[in-house]
Amino acid sequence: MKPKQLSFSAEKDQCGFWYISGAIKQLCTQRNRSDGTVYYRLFHPDNEHGKPAVQNLVNSAVQRCKDKNSTGTTSVEIDRINFYYHVTIISKDDGTKTILRCNPKWNKQDKSLHQSNSWFDWVEVNWESRNGKNYSVPAKLLLWGNVVYSDGTETLLASIRSLRSTTVMPAHHRMFFATGDYICDEKTGLSVVEHNNILSTAFVVPALAPATISKCKSTRETVEAMENTDYYIALPPRNQWKLIGWDIPLSTEK
Repeated sequence: MKPKQLSFSAEKDQCGFWYISGAIKQLCTQRNRSDGTVYYRLFHPDNEHGKPAVQNLVNSAVQRCKDKNSTGTTSVEIDRINFYYHVTIISKDDGTKTILRCNPKWNKQDKSLHQSNSWFDWVEVNWESRNGKNYSVPAKLLLWGNVVYSDGTETLLASIRSLRSTTVMPAHHRMFFATGDYICDEKTGLSVVEHNNILSTAFVVPALAPATISKCKSTRETVEAMENTDYYIALPPRNQWKLIGWDIPLSTEK
């Protein structure tokens, strides 16, 4: 996997507090602690709601560094964490390239557009259950972070907002070929995974949860519910669409 372009970085100051570094450092809010020292708040420079993704990724990197030191013979520190909105995956088998984006202002360079459009890809993430079995769940990709250690090694992490399933995702109540679930809370339910736990892209679309469908009495109520939904349907990969059973009638039961 290869990051495309550096978006911003995080580093520690002399007091050991993390801050967003680079040209945008002066934009970061400063606060004085009770002992008079100054620290810099972590934030997302291009997304006012993106602080949890930055915060969780930094905390995860720090914990991984502690784990690394506890099992190694030498002690390492984190030099910096570089954040990216664009990473390219190159297949080892045939050399094909897949781009995974998490850009909150994808079209900001296009002067013909009056507003920026975000582009957050969905990815299939590999997890391990308590009994040691692997399963995968789609997740919304929020931010890439490449951790650079003092010994020269690096670890590419991804901050994600996953669907809630803790085992195999439940089947959709009508579309037998799809699965559906609610998404984790955008502030408290984020996760951080290493890049090698991302299996592929995922095809995920918002939908109405089974309990919500019966409550919508009009088209307007349906549209409003769709705009505020936290329920999503995961469809099979495109190369499997021919196998989903087009000759099997869909259920009409609610």
